[in-house]
Amino acid sequence: MELSRYNWIVEHKADTIAYNGFTGAMAVLEKDNIDSIRNLFSNEGQIDGDLEGMGEDLITALKHGGYIIEDGLDERAMLRIAFNSSKYNNQGNFHGYTLVMTRRCNFRCGYCFEHDTLEGGDSITDKVLDQVVKNAEESTAKFFSLTLYGGEPLLEYEKCLVVAKRCKEVVEKRGAKFGCGLISNGYLLTPERARALKESGVTHIQITIDGSKETHNANRPLANGAGTYDKIISNIKECAGIVELHIRMNVKRADMDEINELRELVSSLPLTDIHIAAVDLSCQGDHEFYSNVKEELADVLPVEQTTLKNLHSTIGGCGANSLKPGVVLPNGKLVRCWEHLEDYESSCSIFDNPLNDDIVTFSKWVGWDPYMPGSQCYECRYLPGCGGGCPRSPVMNWGVKCLYVNDSEYISSIEGSYIALIEQK
Repeated sequence: MELSRYNWIVEHKADTIAYNGFTGAMAVLEKDNIDSIRNLFSNEGQIDGDLEGMGEDLITALKHGGYIIEDGLDERAMLRIAFNSSKYNNQGNFHGYTLVMTRRCNFRCGYCFEHDTLEGGDSITDKVLDQVVKNAEESTAKFFSLTLYGGEPLLEYEKCLVVAKRCKEVVEKRGAKFGCGLISNGYLLTPERARALKESGVTHIQITIDGSKETHNANRPLANGAGTYDKIISNIKECAGIVELHIRMNVKRADMDEINELRELVSSLPLTDIHIAAVDLSCQGDHEFYSNVKEELADVLPVEQTTLKNLHSTIGGCGANSLKPGVVLPNGKLVRCWEHLEDYESSCSIFDNPLNDDIVTFSKWVGWDPYMPGSQCYECRYLPGCGGGCPRSPVMNWGVKCLYVNDSEYISSIEGSYIALIEQK
């Protein structure tokens, strides 16, 4: 037997936690075992001698959690196999599209990457929607997913209803599962619309709030400059019991002075899934600030209501680096990343073979592999949890965007995951 390269020992208050990044296993060590486990994890050589003094039950538990592994097992090779299997198996377990329902938007957020297309932008055509439904019907995937995106997709509310309902019907008819999310600013959401969207197959709606009322209204105004905060909060409260809502709460360093207002807001919201997003993270990250925000909100934000489990064993990558592009523009063009919606990025279409993608674009995105020997990520102990980060940064030659840059940040994430785990019990 030998040690996993992804073992961690973390102290959290009175508990000593053993975490394995490869399997995601997390265990609280009994006091009698702490020293022996510490010594075991610090061993850089043969461990058979250390195991001899341990009981059979403990050794079995260490094997089960992936803390000790069979001689010769290459964990990085296993990660890469799973990564490539996910990348190339589009028609296996999962298949889906992100549909840009319209490029128009009723907001004028200052940081929006689509700012050049929001005024009078195009909307998705019926011909494109028909092809999406056809592809959903012909897919062999066990789970088919839609994400309705924009601009503001509720500006094409009727089309959202139609495409969700039609895809749900054809997918379930062939015995597969269907899921559909809608990314909205929340301003046009009403209880009647929430009910109709859910009945059509929309399983959840994500709405963004930018911190306090003052900050939100400054960052996310209507096209005429008017504030949007009060209307969105009212809509959230009215619709939360109708359809599953995911609230993305953007916070940045300047917002720490507004933490009491955020606390009041969080405690007043109905039970929804709230994700605290630190929007000013640099490429090197600032997870100390992120952790501080979560800690400040912890006593008013139940674990059932938040995404605290930000660390988990995962296979990196996203739809952007899968075999076929999955973001559908209103005219049917396909692009790889929903933050890169310009037509020049695409030479393929939903109406023909997506593998006709521009060979240079294809090779950059699909060829991205943080698990490849010699890559900057290959030796990193954070790799199973980080997955190489967002592929957009290395593909665009911006360098590797590290999710974690030191042990303290990674350990903080382990603690956050542990807190979420014990509070769920």
